[in-house]
Amino acid sequence: MLKRTISFMLKCAGLIAVTSILGTLWLTVSFLCPVNEENARKSYDIISEEGAYPDMLSPEAEYDIHENFHSFLPGILDNHTDAIMLYTATRREIGNPLKSAMEMYSDYLGDSYERYWHGYVGILRPLLLLTDYAKIRVLNVIIQLLLVLVFAYRIWRRTHKAGYLLMLFTSYLLLMPPALGKSLQFTWVFYIALGTALFLIRKKETLSSQRQYLYVFLIAGSLTCFFDLLTYPLFTWAFPCVWFLVLSEEQLSRIDRVKQVISTGICWILGYAGMWASKWLISGMVLRQNVTAAAMQQAAIRSGADTFSAGERLQTLYLNWRHYSYLLFAILLCLWTCFFLYTTFRYGVGGSPKLPALFLIICSGLVWYTVMADHTFTHHFFTYRIYNGCLIAFMALVLECRYSAKAGTLPEKRGYLLVGWLVVAVASCGLALTAREEVFAMNGECSFREIELKSGQSITAKFVPTFSEIKEIGFGVRNLGTTGECVISVYSGDRKRQEKHISLSNYGENVYYSFPVKWKLKHGKSYTLEMHMDSRDGEISLLVTENGELPLIEYSEMTIDGTAVGGEFLSGITYRCLPIDKKVLMLYALAWFQVLGAAAVSAYSVYRSAKKKMVTFRE
Repeated sequence: MLKRTISFMLKCAGLIAVTSILGTLWLTVSFLCPVNEENARKSYDIISEEGAYPDMLSPEAEYDIHENFHSFLPGILDNHTDAIMLYTATRREIGNPLKSAMEMYSDYLGDSYERYWHGYVGILRPLLLLTDYAKIRVLNVIIQLLLVLVFAYRIWRRTHKAGYLLMLFTSYLLLMPPALGKSLQFTWVFYIALGTALFLIRKKETLSSQRQYLYVFLIAGSLTCFFDLLTYPLFTWAFPCVWFLVLSEEQLSRIDRVKQVISTGICWILGYAGMWASKWLISGMVLRQNVTAAAMQQAAIRSGADTFSAGERLQTLYLNWRHYSYLLFAILLCLWTCFFLYTTFRYGVGGSPKLPALFLIICSGLVWYTVMADHTFTHHFFTYRIYNGCLIAFMALVLECRYSAKAGTLPEKRGYLLVGWLVVAVASCGLALTAREEVFAMNGECSFREIELKSGQSITAKFVPTFSEIKEIGFGVRNLGTTGECVISVYSGDRKRQEKHISLSNYGENVYYSFPVKWKLKHGKSYTLEMHMDSRDGEISLLVTENGELPLIEYSEMTIDGTAVGGEFLSGITYRCLPIDKKVLMLYALAWFQVLGAAAVSAYSVYRSAKKKMVTFRE
C-alpha cells in the first residue's frame, strides 16, 4: 500500500513538472510572436469605451465603476482584468522572452504580475495577431455554445434521460452565458471544466479500470492554475466530478463513492497547488526574486487569516449567494427545490449510494468561500460562480433520488417526511438569519462649514441608530497639528455604552477619517454621542453641515459645551444588518433548505443502508 502510494505521488509530481516545463516553453515561444498594432489598439479602445466593469444586461444604465464592482447584478463584465490580459499579451518591448514569460509585465498595471502563470497569453497573443478583441468575443460565444451542445448530445446518447439535460442547461444559465462569452476573465475555467468532463465521459471505462481518472483531475487542477486568475477555480473540479459520479454505472458502495470524491479533490488540489509552487520557483530563479515569499503573503491576505472573523466568513457566503436572487436564477432554483420536494413525497428518498458523495461536492463551495474569505468577499461579482458547482451537485442529487427511488411511498412514511421537511425548513430559516448586509449612510455631498474648537471642548448630539450594529463610523475634522486625541463616547442616559479613542494624526492632510467600530446598540433608541478633542500643537476645526441640508436622521440637537449649533456632524455610518429586502432573505432560507435537505436525504440513505445490513446480519 505504501509503495503504491509513493509511486502514485511520484507520478503526480512528474506530471506537474512536465506541465510546468511545457507551460514555460509555450509562454516563452508565444512572446516570440510579433504584435499586430492595429488589433491591439482596437482592443484597447473597446475596453476604454465600455469601462472597467460594465453591466452588459443594462448597457443604457448610468455607469458607476464603484457601484458595478460591488453590485449583485449577474451581467457585470470584468473588463479591468481583460485589459490586464490584453496589455500583457501584447507587450511590445521584449528582451529575453523567458524573462518576459515569467515576469508578465502589463502596461495597463504599470507593474509585473509574476505570481500568476498567465497561460492565456499563449492563446491571446497569436489570436491578436490575426484579429481583435471584439471578434475574439464573438468566437468565444460561438465555441462555448457549441461545446455545451456537444456535451448535451453526449449526455443524451449515454443516458436518454431528460433530467440530465435540464441539469446541464440550468447550470449553464446560472453561469450567465452572455457575460461568460464576452468576458475572457470568466472563459478559461469554463473551457477547462467542460473539456475535462467531456474527456471523462468519452474515456470513462478506460479511465476507471486503473483509477486513471485521478490523473485527469490532477491535470485539470494544473490547467486551472495555469490559465485562471482566481475567478471560480473550484468549478473545474466540481463540474467534472458531478458528471463522473452520475454517469458511473459501477456498483460501488457509499464509502467508495465518498472516497472517489475525496481522492479526485485531493488530486485536483495537488495539481492546482503544485502548479502555483512551480511558477513561484521557476519565476524566482529566472527573475532572481523571492517570488514565493511575496506570493505566500498575498495568499495569507486573500484568505483573511488575520482579519476575518467567523461572522464575516458567514457574510462571505451570503454576499456570493446574493447574486442568485436575480429573478431568472431565483425562479430556476425554486423550481428545482419544488421538484426535490415532489420527488421525495412521490417516490421516497431513494437508496442511491451516490447521495453522500454528491453532498460532499455541495459542501465544497461553502468551504472554499470560508477559507478564501477576503478574496471571495471583495470579488463576489465573479466568485459567486463557485456556487455553480454546488448547485449542479444539488440538482444531480435530486435526480439521483428520482431515478433510484421506487414508486409508492407508504402514506405513513409521507407523514415522517413532512415532519422532517418542517424541521429542515425551521433550521434553514435560522441559518438564513446569519445573513448580513452593509448599509452606508452619509451626508458628505453637501456644503459644510468649519467650527474652530478649543482643546478640551466637548461636542454632543442626540444619536438614534437606524440599525443595531455599527461597523464603521467617520467624522469630518481638520487638524493642523500632529498630535492629539479624539475620544468618542456613546451614552444611554448617564451610562457609557461605547467608547473609541482616535489619534488626531490619522487625519493628516485629510478632513475626513472613518474608523472601524463594533458598536452594538438598540436601533431606534435615543443615545447621546459625545466627542472630546484634545490637541497639543495645532488648531482643530469640526466640519458641520449647513443647517437643514442633507440631514442624517441619526443626529439631532448638536451642542458645543452646551451651546446649540445649527447643522450636524459631517459624518458617514456603515451598519451591518439583516437583508432589508425580505424576499432576498426568504430566498436565502431556500438556499439553506437545499443544503440541509441534501444533508438530510444523504444521511437517511446511509441510515437505511446500515439498517438493512443489520437486518441481513441478524437473519
